[in-house]
Amino acid sequence: MHKHEYDKVLAETAFTVSRNSKDTDPDTLRYQGVASFYKQNYYHSKMCFEMLTESKGVHADDFLYLAFMQARQNEKEKAISSWCQCLEMNKHNKLAGIALNYIRSKGRDLNLAEDPFFDTTVPPPPMFIDYKHIIVFTIITLIFIALIPPTVMLTRSLSDKINSQKLISRTELDKVQLDDFNPNLISSAKDPEIRYSYNENEIKTKFNRAKQLIMDNKPVQAQIMINEVMLSNASPQTKMKFEILGETFITPPDYGTFKNEITFEEFVKDKPRYNDIYILWEGQVTNHSNYNGRIAFDLIIGDEESGTTDGIIPIIFRKAVLIDNKDKVIVFGKIAVNDDEKKYYIDGIQAIRR
Repeated sequence: MHKHEYDKVLAETAFTVSRNSKDTDPDTLRYQGVASFYKQNYYHSKMCFEMLTESKGVHADDFLYLAFMQARQNEKEKAISSWCQCLEMNKHNKLAGIALNYIRSKGRDLNLAEDPFFDTTVPPPPMFIDYKHIIVFTIITLIFIALIPPTVMLTRSLSDKINSQKLISRTELDKVQLDDFNPNLISSAKDPEIRYSYNENEIKTKFNRAKQLIMDNKPVQAQIMINEVMLSNASPQTKMKFEILGETFITPPDYGTFKNEITFEEFVKDKPRYNDIYILWEGQVTNHSNYNGRIAFDLIIGDEESGTTDGIIPIIFRKAVLIDNKDKVIVFGKIAVNDDEKKYYIDGIQAIRR
């Protein structure tokens, strides 16, 4: 626990939730509750602390964790009660006192779920002084100090290059964040039986991964990750943050260098997962029409040699493109869905005649 190896803690103290769970050892519940809390698995953490508060082994600080999670879920009365119980057990507990004083000063209209002040009422993670690591760190520090003079110029040179290459989008992208201690990242607990169902920590991992994929100029992979969360048990507020990433920071790739990553067959198997994905598909034009400068046709996708058809998908261009029925073309565009009819089509960007 003091090394913050929370996965190992959870594995060592695992218990089965049942009718007799109230008889679970208090230390086991505390290990599970604290480790889950700092893993951002708030549903499990809250359950453990609620069970712990009903046992004789409860400590004052246990109520701090529970109060914070209750506050973030806007369970105002329960949160106040937990802070009060904390003070009853330890009248000198500063975090509980600070929280209650703040609530008194703000009055009844205070929304505990949205107020960032309550982040300051979270108990700090367990700390431990590892003397071996301190000794190793000291030796490395001394070596590093000795190497500073010959490397300072190189460091400055590299720093200047890195700073000159930073994009404005990186600064703007970094502004879109998920709160570190936010129990409302998901609307319901993770269900292992559901494909797109995650816990809080998995949501945060996907968020950071999507941002990195955007910076690495991998729009297809980034959008797929965003779509998986949009289809999941993530809360509406969380989905809005992911939606911002897709709509604001993913830019259309250059069709001349774009390499197709998603086949038509993959798309058909799980259409919602591939919404807003850029594609480069080849097929034959049919049902061509032109209305007010809007070109629409169906693209027949299949294998010419075997004479088989994999499927047909509508294509819509909002500009003039010189193609006719029976033309064989490669279409570069973006998978989209008609909001009214819920039918998928390709929002065309470029058509290359073969």
